[in-house]
Amino acid sequence: MIFSKRLNINYVGSLPRLLQRITISNFALFSDVSLHLTDPFVVVTGETGAGKSLFIQSLRFLSGGKKPTTPPPDPEAPSMVSCFFSADLREIISTCSELDHVDIPVGSESVEVKRVLLSNGKSKVMLGDYTISQNALKVLMSHVMEVNAQHQHLDVLAPKHQTVLLDRFGGYDDLLTTVASDYRHWQSLLSEQKKWALKLAELDDREQLDETKQDLDKLNLDTLDFNALHQTQKRLQSRQTFLHACQTASTRILGDAEVAACAQLDQAIADLGAFHSLYPQTQSITRMLEEALTNCQEALSELQGYIDDDYSADAEQLSSVEKTLSECYATARKYRQQPESLTAYYQSICDQLDLHDQCQQMCAKFGAEIDAAEKTFRVSAEQLSSQRATAAQSLSETIQDQLPALNLAHGIFIIKSKPDAAPSATGLDTIRFLFSGNPGIPVATLDQCASGGELARLALLLAASIPATHRKVMIFDEADVGVSGKTATMIGKLFKQFSQQHQIICLTHSPQVTACGLQHWHVEKEIDGTQTTTMVKELDADAHIAEVARLLSGMDISPESLASARQLCQAID
Repeated sequence: MIFSKRLNINYVGSLPRLLQRITISNFALFSDVSLHLTDPFVVVTGETGAGKSLFIQSLRFLSGGKKPTTPPPDPEAPSMVSCFFSADLREIISTCSELDHVDIPVGSESVEVKRVLLSNGKSKVMLGDYTISQNALKVLMSHVMEVNAQHQHLDVLAPKHQTVLLDRFGGYDDLLTTVASDYRHWQSLLSEQKKWALKLAELDDREQLDETKQDLDKLNLDTLDFNALHQTQKRLQSRQTFLHACQTASTRILGDAEVAACAQLDQAIADLGAFHSLYPQTQSITRMLEEALTNCQEALSELQGYIDDDYSADAEQLSSVEKTLSECYATARKYRQQPESLTAYYQSICDQLDLHDQCQQMCAKFGAEIDAAEKTFRVSAEQLSSQRATAAQSLSETIQDQLPALNLAHGIFIIKSKPDAAPSATGLDTIRFLFSGNPGIPVATLDQCASGGELARLALLLAASIPATHRKVMIFDEADVGVSGKTATMIGKLFKQFSQQHQIICLTHSPQVTACGLQHWHVEKEIDGTQTTTMVKELDADAHIAEVARLLSGMDISPESLASARQLCQAID
């Protein structure tokens, strides 16, 4: 039995105090707030507009949320929110790979997590003496703090959230990871196969490519030299003109004695030879003439060789060359290419055919891998379906057993888990939470049958029923919305019971829930001239009863409301 001196409330169980202190400085409308958590169930009350939402916002900011939109009391000074946790935080830090570089001394009594918003808009996060990233902050705080905002109970209407709740209750995290991994692997293979299929679709038609290659193969392009063919064509086409020129040249060298080059050179040599004794210097001229005569005779011999050659095959060769060129030009026109680019075009056709083969091979390869990956996924997904079916039965019974405790004695709660959904990273199951709050009314999905108050109570039961690997700080913002009287008292008692597992901070307007609190903070707004600030103060036992009386009466506190408040608090004890 543990005794709370502040509120004079007795309760049974351990005192989980993972969170020891909250400090808020120059944040939104908070100037300087320091709150010590001495008990596991804290209620927070205050008039509408006093700043309770800003208190939630400060905790969200510390968990990696957005910066406040409300300017701080001192715009030039930094804003800061920090939480001091017990040394148990060391064990949680050790499970976060993002915090491998953090080493909290074993002897530390507390560990501070702090986020500072500088005047330039940037923020800095500290874990003890270490600077950490905002991503690491989010990971850490997700393990130690859960903020349930106003109307968050409506999330339970979403099938996706229902699946998350069931899986958290089931505790088969490793299997969930396996299913998600198997699904991603399967989808990545499908994606790769799709890339190859799209690449294949972008290629020209295979039959057309084969036909084009066959046409080009007939040309033997690798042996063709278009320049050489054109030169051969010109040479053969000019053969007769060339032979006539050879004959004419031969006649001019050795023909009519009066004009033939050889005869003229021979005569010149004879004429100059008669004067060699008188003009010895003419001997060199004579030698040059003799050399020219010799060259003419050799040229004549070569010309005669061309004249005497056998040119009977010229016509056949010319026909073959022109046929080859004609076929090349026709093929080039057919495929809208220049004849000179046919070789490069042929290579592109071959490359596309090779790519066709590669794409088909890769599609077939991935097809086999996809079949194996899908089979692996479905095996793990079926195991998950089996686990979910068991968890659904167990959670259904757990919630059903607790419905009377929240004034839902005639309520029926059933979770249906069927493996009939499209494959996804969460498996093959369709999860549906079914409920009926009144006798004779068939169960239906929550969005079809549950009132706001019923949803709030069911969401609270679900949150209280899901086990955790370690203690958490659970913040609830008006989780008792839509309920009052006896039901509100039941919710308060559930919070009190839930606080034996986790620390609870509950913002509420309900006097019944407030009466169940083991520690009470009150939010109030102070206006000093033009300056508005929000304060959070801890209430002692008398102030606690007075605040319950205010919530009961909804107006100024009277002796009657005080008596009712005192009676309510004692009854809850």
